[in-house]
Amino acid sequence: MRWTRLNWSIENRVLAGFVLVFAIVLVIGGVSYRNTGQYLENAELDARSRESLQFLALTLSLTENTELGLRRFLVTGEDAYLASYNTARARTPIYLRHLREISAGNPSQPPRIDRLGQLIREMLDSGEAAIRLRKQTDFEGVQHLVLEGESEELSYIRRVVEELELEEKQSLRRRATESATSTRSTIVLLSIS
Repeated sequence: MRWTRLNWSIENRVLAGFVLVFAIVLVIGGVSYRNTGQYLENAELDARSRESLQFLALTLSLTENTELGLRRFLVTGEDAYLASYNTARARTPIYLRHLREISAGNPSQPPRIDRLGQLIREMLDSGEAAIRLRKQTDFEGVQHLVLEGESEELSYIRRVVEELELEEKQSLRRRATESATSTRSTIVLLSIS
């Protein structure tokens, strides 16, 4: 028996048509499933990146407020200005731990987060030494610290935060491109079928 179109019975032609349609549906389903999985994974990673950006902004704001409060304390000697310093001492480990958790999937971020933590600890330690000095002396004893301007640690903290933010923003853009490409391929495939 030859497998030519003319020799096929109606039943075989209908069966072949169903098999072809079924194969097309399987391909479309498989590609759509894969693309949907990628889209959902990217959505979860995007949420983590956005959360990371929020915590980076909180961490930077906390360190800037800490330095500002510390400088005010050094000028006035009033303990009320140490509230942000005390808050930073308490919250920084929590913020850094959370940043590590939400950045776990990105191998380039943990070393930067560790560096950020080290810089914040150095800033807080320097602040503690300045607080002790101010409590032992008057403003003239710490005036040189106030006149130096922004601490070197805060400048480094800003740079590390900028690097961390840049990495997260690049990841967001890359995943947006991947999701858009995936969505377009699904739409094209569905429209072809």
